[in-house]
Amino acid sequence: MAQDFSLPVRQAVMAAMRRAPAILSLIPAGSQYPSTVPAKAPFPLTRYGAPIASPFLATGLDSSTIRFTIHSFTKPLYGTGGELIRPAEDQSHHIADAIAQSLGGRTLDVGGHKASIVWIGTNQLQDPAEADLWHAVANFSADVAG
Repeated sequence: MAQDFSLPVRQAVMAAMRRAPAILSLIPAGSQYPSTVPAKAPFPLTRYGAPIASPFLATGLDSSTIRFTIHSFTKPLYGTGGELIRPAEDQSHHIADAIAQSLGGRTLDVGGHKASIVWIGTNQLQDPAEADLWHAVANFSADVAG
């Protein structure tokens, strides 16, 4: 019987992101959230999107494929003197690239099983409600051998 590994995959992905130097250089570990983001959380931040779990049945394996997203939200980056260092759109691309590079191609331990993470692609979106807010959605797939 196939197992739903979506919770341990989320836990392993969040732990990997909170240790990834490329991500930490752009977003502190305390601004990387599971699905729920606190009200008035400071930017930039990430949020783990709702996963989709599918059975993956093979001879001798009870596994699953978990498709998940990492959402990142950012505003323009300003220096201490108020000068624009990086526009929000550029900052969003840097964050999304760090996430894709840090997670894609990795194999994570998921409760004694191995999860092979594949980066599928990223969408960059300007938030319609806030002109200076950018939102990137990085899509991944994790195959977990049970």
